[in-house]
Amino acid sequence: MIFLLLIAIITGIGTLIAAPLFEFVFGVLLLVPILRFLMGYALLKGGYAVPNGAPSFALYMLSFAGVLWMALRVFGRRKEPVEKQEYFPIVFFAGLFSLAYFLCMQWADFVDLGERLRDYAILSSSIQSPVQPLEPWMEGIKLNYYVYWYRFGNLLSTLLGVEVWQAYHIIASFSISFYGAVLFQLVRVVMRGGLGLAFVAGVLIPFGSNVAGTFSLKRAERGFGWEPDNGWWGPSRVLQGAIDEFPAWSFVLGDAHPHYLNLAALPFFVLILYRILSSGCSAQFRMSQAALFTVGATLFLMASNAWEVPMWLGTVGAVAVVGWFLLSSSKVNLHLPSLQGRPVFEIVKGVVSSVLLLAALVGVALYGSKDNLGGCFFVVLIAGGLFAMSFPFKLSTKARFSGLSTKRPPLQWVAFWGLLFVALKISSQHIVPEGVHLDMVRSPIPVTTTSEIVMHWGWQLLLLATGSLLLLRFSVASIVMVGFLGLALTYDKAALLLYCLLGFQVVRLLVDKESGSPQAWHNVFGNAIIIAGLVLILTPEIVFVNDSYGAEIERMNTIFKLYTTAWGLLGLGAVSVMHRSFLKFGPSLARVGSGFPYMMGGAIVAVLCVATTGFYLHTAPMRWGGLESKGATLAEGLDTANKWHPGSATVIRKLRQLPKGRVLEAQGRAYSYTGFVATLSSQPAYLGWANHINLLTKEYEEVNRRQKVTESIYNESDCLQRKELAKKEKIRYIVVGTLEQKAHSGAADKDYSCFAAIVKADQYALYQIPLS
Repeated sequence: MIFLLLIAIITGIGTLIAAPLFEFVFGVLLLVPILRFLMGYALLKGGYAVPNGAPSFALYMLSFAGVLWMALRVFGRRKEPVEKQEYFPIVFFAGLFSLAYFLCMQWADFVDLGERLRDYAILSSSIQSPVQPLEPWMEGIKLNYYVYWYRFGNLLSTLLGVEVWQAYHIIASFSISFYGAVLFQLVRVVMRGGLGLAFVAGVLIPFGSNVAGTFSLKRAERGFGWEPDNGWWGPSRVLQGAIDEFPAWSFVLGDAHPHYLNLAALPFFVLILYRILSSGCSAQFRMSQAALFTVGATLFLMASNAWEVPMWLGTVGAVAVVGWFLLSSSKVNLHLPSLQGRPVFEIVKGVVSSVLLLAALVGVALYGSKDNLGGCFFVVLIAGGLFAMSFPFKLSTKARFSGLSTKRPPLQWVAFWGLLFVALKISSQHIVPEGVHLDMVRSPIPVTTTSEIVMHWGWQLLLLATGSLLLLRFSVASIVMVGFLGLALTYDKAALLLYCLLGFQVVRLLVDKESGSPQAWHNVFGNAIIIAGLVLILTPEIVFVNDSYGAEIERMNTIFKLYTTAWGLLGLGAVSVMHRSFLKFGPSLARVGSGFPYMMGGAIVAVLCVATTGFYLHTAPMRWGGLESKGATLAEGLDTANKWHPGSATVIRKLRQLPKGRVLEAQGRAYSYTGFVATLSSQPAYLGWANHINLLTKEYEEVNRRQKVTESIYNESDCLQRKELAKKEKIRYIVVGTLEQKAHSGAADKDYSCFAAIVKADQYALYQIPLS
C-alpha cells in the first residue's frame, strides 16, 4: 500500500496549485515517466545509459520537479482553500485501489492462464531497461510492443523499491481503480451527478458484469442458445468467433495486458478535454489547447495502445459534431456571419477545422504515394483552406497569417507541448506496425445476433433505451421509436437494434434543439459519449480491421478491442440518460411519495449489484481456489508453479540473486508454463513462447534455429559438446526440471559434470555456464 503514500504526497503538493486536484494528481503521475524517459533517452544518445538505482531515482526527482514547475507556471498558486469535494475522487480511488489490491493478492499466483507470464516478462524487462525496450523472451532483439504502462512499473520499482511481482499487482490494481475514479469524476463534473450516483457508476461500471456473467451462462458449443457456464471463460465468449472481454472479467483473469492497463486513458482524456473546453479562458485559447491536447493524447495512445487512437479521434469528432449542433444558433445555415462573434461557435469551428487538417495530413502520410500525388495535394489544399479560414477568427486572410507570425504564444506552453510531443513520439518509435496500412475489410463471416448483443450489452442498452424514451416523454416521436425498437428486437441481427438506439439519440438531440432550452458543454459531452459508444459497437457489424495475423481473427480482434473501450462509454451514457430522466420526472414521482424517486433509483442499483455479485460468486472461487499455503510464497506468486513443478520456486529465488544472463528452458506450447523459470526470476530467456515471438518480431528463421539449438543441448549426450554449444549461444544458465524432462526424455539424467551446479531442489536443478 506504499503506492497510496505516493498519491498522498502528490495530492498534498496539488493543494498548492490552482488546478483541479484529481486531474492534477493523475496528470502528474502520467507525465513524470514520460519526462524521465526523455531525459534517459537524451543521456543514452550522449553515451550514458542510466542504471537503475540512485541515478534513476535522481532522474525521477528531476522529472517531478519539471512537471510541478510547469504546472505552477501554467496554473499559478492556489489562493483559496481546497474545497472538500475535490478530495472525493482521490479518496474514492484509494478505496478502490485497496479493494482491487486485496483481490489481486487472493489470486496472486502467476499461473499458466491467459498471458500473465508474458506480461510479467515484459514488465520485468521494462523495469530493467525503461529506455530501450528489450524482448525478454528472445534476448538480443528489440521489443515490438506497447510499453508505456510497463515503463510505469519502473517508476514504482525506483521510487517505492518494490519487486517485479509487487509492481505487477500494483499496476493491475491501479488500472481498474484509476478507471473507476475517472468514471466517478466524469459523472460528478460532466454529468452533474451527485456523490451517490458517482459512487455507484465508479464501482459498477468497472466491476460490473455483462448479462452472461450475471446468470453464469455461455454460448452453446453446438447449435444456438445458451447453456450453464461450468468454467469462467463463458461471459467473455458470448459472440460467435469473437472475444467480448469487459473490465471486471479482465481483472479477474489477471493479465496485465495493454488493453487492460490502458482502460482509464481515454475516459481521462475526455475529462481533460471537457475541462479545457468548459474553462473560462478565451475562445481562441480553448480551441488551440483542445487541438493540441487532442494531438498529445493521440501520441500517448500510440505508445500505450494504438488500437484506441481511432476511438479517441472518433470521440473527439462526436464532441465536435454534437457541440456544433447544440451550441450553434438555429440560424446557422442562413446567417453564418452573425455567429462569428460567438465564442462557442468559434471553438467548435476551430476544433473541427483542426481535426480535418490533421486527418488530411495523417491520411496523406499513411496512404499517399507517387501514383496519387494530385489527389494528396487536393486533399491537403482543401483541408488547409478550411483551417486557414477558421483559425484565428474575425480577421481577413492576410491578417490571419500575419497574426500567426507575429503573436508569440506563452513560453511555458511552447515548452510543454514541444517536450511532450517529442517524448511521446520517440517513446513509440520502437513499435513496428503489423501492416503497412490500416485497412478495413468485410469478411464473409457470421454477424452478431440480437440475442448475443443483449447477452453482453443488455444492462447498458436497457438503461439507454429506457432513459431515452423517458426523455422523449409521451410524444409521437417516442411512440414511433418504441415501434422501431419492438421491430428491432424481433429481428435477430444486432446492427438493427444499434441503429434504432442511435436513432433515439438523434431524435433526442432534435427535440433538445427545438425546445430552445440553454445548452452547455456538459450536455454536449453527455450526448457525444453515448453516440461514440454506440458507434464503437456498431462498427464491427459493418467492417473489421484487416489483421496481419490472419483473416480468421479479424472479427475477433476488432470486437475485442472496440468492446473494451466502449464499455465505459456506454456505461456513462446509461448513467447520463437515467440521471436526466430522474431530474425531469423527479417532481412528478415525488407526488406519489417524497422518497419514491430514491426508491426507484435504489431498486435499479440493487438489481445491478445483485447481477455483479452473481458474477463474482461464480468466478472468484475458481481463481483463488486450490492454493494450499499462505504467506511469503503466495505473495511472490510461486505457489501453484511450485506445486505442479516441485523445486522450481527454489530455483527461481536463486536466479533472482544471480547476475543477468540468458536462461535456457525447454520449449513448449503457448499459454503454458513454458519459460516460467526465466520469467519469474526476471532473467532474459533464450526463447519463450515461440508463436508469440514469431508474431511480434517476424524473426521466423531465428526462432526456428533457437528451437533446434534447445533440442540439441538437452538431447546431446556429450557434456562438453553441450557446454560449447551453450557458450556459443551466450547461454549462461540451464534449467533442468519437469518440463525439460517431459519435452526431452532423459534430460534430467544427462551428464552435467562440466557445468557448475548452482542449486538442486526436488525435481529441479540449475546449472551455470561460464562465458569466459
